Amino acid sequence: MSTVSVILPTYNTRAAYLRAAIDSVLAQTSRPLEILVVDDGSTVSLDWLAAEYGDRIRYLRQPNGGPSVARNTGMQHARGTYVAFLDADDVWEPEKLARQVPVLDGNPAAAMVYARMRKVDGEGRPVPLRPGRPTYAGRIFWRLIERDFILMSSVVARREVLQAVGGFDPALRLSEDYDLWLRIAWAYEVALVDQVLVRYRVDAQNATRRVDELYCSILAVLEEAR
Repeated sequence: MSTVSVILPTYNTRAAYLRAAIDSVLAQTSRPLEILVVDDGSTVSLDWLAAEYGDRIRYLRQPNGGPSVARNTGMQHARGTYVAFLDADDVWEPEKLARQVPVLDGNPAAAMVYARMRKVDGEGRPVPLRPGRPTYAGRIFWRLIERDFILMSSVVARREVLQAVGGFDPALRLSEDYDLWLRIAWAYEVALVDQVLVRYRVDAQNATRRVDELYCSILAVLEEAR
């Protein structure tokens, strides 16, 4: 029977956002094996996590090393057949794992599965819609070279594949997910659940607002992929 480890890195995330993210995992109609909250050296206290969640989560703390290092730490401790990623300011729809896990179970050639997302603001209210990201399945490497259309919080991947490709590049603090998707898509098929399963929070503190840094990071990833 397939099991899922959820890796949720956090660094000085607002308590309300982090609580909403964890609660959305606990509310899954298909419950995961474990939730690993990786504190990447936050300077704010997260003592409230133990009081509120107890043994419903596994809390790991490390010196600040960036999101790649935090996710790799989570993967080192993960025990599930599959690994699902959730950023601390995003939220899952209740049926996310129930929709995605059977896709991997039924398609051994697929290394990972992703889904669509809906943008919300800092208060969780839907953001006016713009044209959605394109979606592709199968051998998608060259589609990904054109554009990154896979949201981190939408992905469930085989743990053995993540280990085989070396996990996240610890040198990257932006576009680390894009780099990993390219390495996976080069060697494996990728599956899609063409349904909105994630609420992606667009907030002033999001890394995607750091446009210049993000652009340079994407160029570095693409240069490496050549």
